[in-house]
Amino acid sequence: TPDIFDTIRNTPPSKNGEIQIADVQLKLAKQGKVLGYKFKGKRFDCGSIDGYINATNITYALEKTKEAAL
Repeated sequence: TPDIFDTIRNTPPSKNGEIQIADVQLKLAKQGKVLGYKFKGKRFDCGSIDGYINATNITYALEKTKEAAL
């Protein structure tokens, strides 16, 4: 919900100096303000350079495979 923005502003950074979205989600869940959606498909962690590169490489390869099938 849009409440996430106020919660982010009011969440102190963790020991590494970053605001952890998981902490924000937990606070909102305790207030009953989290909605979820279960989906089928691939999920990529783009929080690191390696994860981002992996996601883009796989997505690119899938698109090229689809194009080749046409």
